[in-house]
Amino acid sequence: MSNITIYGKTQCAQCEMVKNYLDQRAIPYDYKLLDRDFVREDVVAFGARSYPVIVAEGTVIHAGLAGLQTYLLANESTQQKGPSFLAE
Repeated sequence: MSNITIYGKTQCAQCEMVKNYLDQRAIPYDYKLLDRDFVREDVVAFGARSYPVIVAEGTVIHAGLAGLQTYLLANESTQQKGPSFLAE
């Protein structure tokens, strides 16, 4: 999967957890930083109230790392790598 964008902010433990999870599995993503790459109103349009906001293949994921893991498992048949890369 190469179409993941993370909208995060500084000093955000959940943002770092999501980035680390993707890095460890060599899943590419774009990282956007609040007030540098976007403003709060941009993610409010997604219905977001907390960070990180993750957009994967056009799907907005609001539940942080747990939501991303659920999304990736549900869509693993479309992944380029086998299911083992999702393992904890």
